[in-house]
Amino acid sequence: MPRGDRWQGLSDRLGLSWTLISTGMPTSDEDYAFLLENRNSVDFFDAPTGVVERLNRHHSRSLKEEESATPGTLQPMEVPVVSWARAGAATTYEEIPKDWQKTIFTMCRHPRSFGIEVEGDSMTPEFRPGDVVVVMPEMEPRNQAPVVAKLKDDGVLLKIFTRSRDGRQITLSSINPAYPPLIHDADDFHWIYPVHSTTRVHWK
Repeated sequence: MPRGDRWQGLSDRLGLSWTLISTGMPTSDEDYAFLLENRNSVDFFDAPTGVVERLNRHHSRSLKEEESATPGTLQPMEVPVVSWARAGAATTYEEIPKDWQKTIFTMCRHPRSFGIEVEGDSMTPEFRPGDVVVVMPEMEPRNQAPVVAKLKDDGVLLKIFTRSRDGRQITLSSINPAYPPLIHDADDFHWIYPVHSTTRVHWK
């Protein structure tokens, strides 16, 4: 098996970025968390010395923050909620217009996170029309996890994400069995953002 395919396979199985697996350089919160938990064996990735030093500084800072934190002080963050249509009109995160008249509170700590109202029934019963999913721009999506994806020739989709081993093909699956899987080349997307959490609105 080519070396690149082995890295991609590890990336898929571990839920970590391909960059971490192939170069030892973390690019996401999941990467840092994994390396912090396994920092004694970080040489497995042949990580450069600078990465190890950065991880040690990050770990020391995290410990200080935990020691100084008072239980219950972590507060929800208010993020904008974007309509499905407005999100579908944007080709990049910067182009997504934020509707600050509607916001939602979330425990997601990603600084650029935002919510999108769910439409349609392709992801029922787990995701229902009117629910709000909070997404994390620039985070690496994980296999078999929900994402919101923007296709270049179509609108926005809430689906279950699966990347092929070679990274060239993306399968978007629905939870509702009435909807067949959608298979696309990786280049067919403007963006794919992993879903952090879902809020169900029972009263508007």
